[in-house]
Amino acid sequence: MAVDDTYFWNLKKIDPPPFVTLDYTQKEFNDIFQSTNFSVLFKNHLEKLRYLLEKGENYFLSEKQILEKLIFKNWNSLRKEKSLQYMKKLKRLLNDYVDLKFNNLIDSINIMSRSLENSQKIKPKISLPSREVFEYLLTRLYSIMKIFDHAIFIIRNKIYLYTIKNIKNGIFLSNNLLYLSNTARIYCLVKKYQVNTKFLYNNLRENICFIKSTGVKWNELFNIEEFPFVIKEEQTRSQNEILEKFMMDFENNTALSFSSNEIDVGEVIDRDAIEKKSNSTKIKKKKQPQSKKRNILFKKILLFVTSLDQIDEIKSKFKRFVKSKLKKLGSDYSNFLKDCLADKKVFIKMLNEQLNNVANMNLSKRSLVRKSIVQVIGKLIK
Repeated sequence: MAVDDTYFWNLKKIDPPPFVTLDYTQKEFNDIFQSTNFSVLFKNHLEKLRYLLEKGENYFLSEKQILEKLIFKNWNSLRKEKSLQYMKKLKRLLNDYVDLKFNNLIDSINIMSRSLENSQKIKPKISLPSREVFEYLLTRLYSIMKIFDHAIFIIRNKIYLYTIKNIKNGIFLSNNLLYLSNTARIYCLVKKYQVNTKFLYNNLRENICFIKSTGVKWNELFNIEEFPFVIKEEQTRSQNEILEKFMMDFENNTALSFSSNEIDVGEVIDRDAIEKKSNSTKIKKKKQPQSKKRNILFKKILLFVTSLDQIDEIKSKFKRFVKSKLKKLGSDYSNFLKDCLADKKVFIKMLNEQLNNVANMNLSKRSLVRKSIVQVIGKLIK
């Protein structure tokens, strides 16, 4: 199978070969590895990486925990911010790295190859892990480097750019400073792990062909010969120049400019411009509550009843009042009157309560007034 980078940094589980050691006589070991520095360099890089992983484990896990808390606390309100979205991707990569249990593998290989210590001294035999074990280690080293490379790319070329952009524009300063400081510390740890992993990979890849094999093919998926022979260290100066150029292109990018007509909520946006736009829109008049309209209607009815004696006068006066309201408010007042007659029993009951307060009004007149009002409303809203 050809080596595919995206396949490797997504690969969480590979079935390992049997962990066995094979013996070399002192003469046989010298004949094979004397022309190389494998015995010294491999053990040195292995010990250095094991020490680094052991000492940095607590720092790494604490920074990872801070990252998870920042995402958890801010995800609901800021989930459309690009910086937070890339931080979530970074969290997944760090979780993938933790799931690999890389520390345990390095410890196991270190114990199995302890006979490389002081290999220059004459020994009856030297024990080393089989070639299949080293191939498994090489595969895992390559997977780890792909995770580290992708994490460094996300921090340096994505999170950094978006947080700096937000800080320059004064958007969520405290949040973005926290994002920047946390991811910067993660970057330092991951970068240190990556450099030491590359040293170990390069040394092992160069000399793996000399190591004894059990002759049993442990995995059909990978062909070690297709793995890159050397992974070079990136040039810091050239990377900084590329980053500066990318930052300038990023700031000049029209897709992120605040003058854009279509605002992408997933990008950095000018919130002040949005507020001005929203404030400039006309404020819609609030609808008058139904209870308030009903109170006004009943007050007018009481006014007509108390000021006029004849039923016909009360009826015509009320009719003119309702017509003026319909002309002024239109369908809104018409809907209100329809709601009043929708539950006629309740409306009549409330009307009776109002008319009971009128002094010197007999029962027959009250009934006529009530019927006239209902009749006028019914005709006008048809």
